[in-house]
Amino acid sequence: MNEDSNQTPTQPLIQQPAAQIPPSVNKPPTPATATATKLPYKMPPLYWDDTQNCLNDIEKKLGGPVISFYTTESIVGDDVKYFYTNLKDIGFKDKLFFILVSYGGDGKSAFRIASLLKNYCSELIIVIPEVAASAATMLSLAGDKIIMTPLAYLTAVDTSITHPLNPKGRDNQPVSVELEEVKRAVEVLMKNTSEEKDKLDIYKTIFSYIHPVSFGALERTSTLSEMLCQDIISLRKNTLEQEKAAELIENLNHKYPAHGYPITRRKAKLLGLPIEDSDEELNNMLWRLQNTNRVLTTQTRTDINDSFFHTEKLLNSIESVGRRITCRRSMERRLDPIIKGWTTLKEDYFWEALTETEDNGKKKLKISSLEV
Repeated sequence: MNEDSNQTPTQPLIQQPAAQIPPSVNKPPTPATATATKLPYKMPPLYWDDTQNCLNDIEKKLGGPVISFYTTESIVGDDVKYFYTNLKDIGFKDKLFFILVSYGGDGKSAFRIASLLKNYCSELIIVIPEVAASAATMLSLAGDKIIMTPLAYLTAVDTSITHPLNPKGRDNQPVSVELEEVKRAVEVLMKNTSEEKDKLDIYKTIFSYIHPVSFGALERTSTLSEMLCQDIISLRKNTLEQEKAAELIENLNHKYPAHGYPITRRKAKLLGLPIEDSDEELNNMLWRLQNTNRVLTTQTRTDINDSFFHTEKLLNSIESVGRRITCRRSMERRLDPIIKGWTTLKEDYFWEALTETEDNGKKKLKISSLEV
C-alpha cells in the first residue's frame, strides 16, 4: 500500500541518533548500557491519506458521519475518554455510523462507549466489516441498525474470568475459566447420578479444581453480563419487547457451545437483531479500510543486537474524518543469560492524536500527545 507522494512525511515520534554497535557482543547489554546502543526506532506507519480517503468514501456512500474503532487489544476504560474527545469534535448528529472491529474486552467499558455514542446521535448504526466479538457484540446491541458484511460475525457474550484462586497454568499464573464450561462439566457428571452422596462427591471434585469463591465470582459476573446486555439494548430508539429482549440475552449468554461461536448475519437475524446486509460497493470500501488498519497496527521491531530489541505498536485506532486517536505501546526486551529467557526492560503506553494542518498552503500532519 502506497502513501500519497504529496503527503509531507512525518518524523518518528522517538528519534535517536544512530549509534555504533560493536561488531561482536559476547553478552546481552544490561539495562544501564542498553540505552547507549539505541538505533533510530522503526515506527508504525501512518497511512493517513489511505484511511481518510476510505472514511470519506464511506461517508458519501452511507450519507452520514462515520467514526471507526479498530482495536487489536481489549476494549478498556481508557477507550471511553478518547471516544469522548473525538465525539466532541463531531458534535451531535441525527444519524451516526460506527464502524466496529474488536475481539472484545471489558463489558462495562462497552456499555459506557455505547451510552456515550447514543448521547451524540438520535440514530446509531453499527457497521461490522469483520469481527465484533464478546464485549464488542454487547456494544453492537445498542445499534438501531446493524450493517454486516458477508465476512462479519458476532459471538456469544458468556462470562469468563481470571480469578486469583483459579487453577494455575504452565506459567504458574491463574488461567481463565468460563462459567458455562463449569456448568456443563457438572451437568455431564450429574447425568447418571441419583444418590445424594454421589452428587456431593461430584461437587467436592469440582471444587478441588475450581475454588468456591472463584465459582461465586463467575456466577456474579454472569449476572452482570446479563444486566449489561439489558441496559445496552434499552439505549436503542426502538427497544425490544421485554420477552424478546430476555430471549436474546439468554441466547447470547447461555445457549452457544463455545464463547467464540461465530454468529453470522443470517444467524443474527434469527436472533431478532436489526441486521441489514451491506452491498458489494460498501463491502469493498470496508475491506480496504480493514486491510489498511491491519497494516497500521502491525508491530515494528528494531533489533539493537542479538539479545536486545525495541518494538512499537499501535494497539487501536479511533478515527473520523480529520482526526485519528491511537494508543501506542513502546517496549524494550532483552535476553537474560541467567534465566535464559526474554525479560521486559520498559513498557510504556502513549495516547496520541493525529490531525492535518496547513503551513503556507501545504498540508502537514501533526501528532499531539494526549494525557491519560
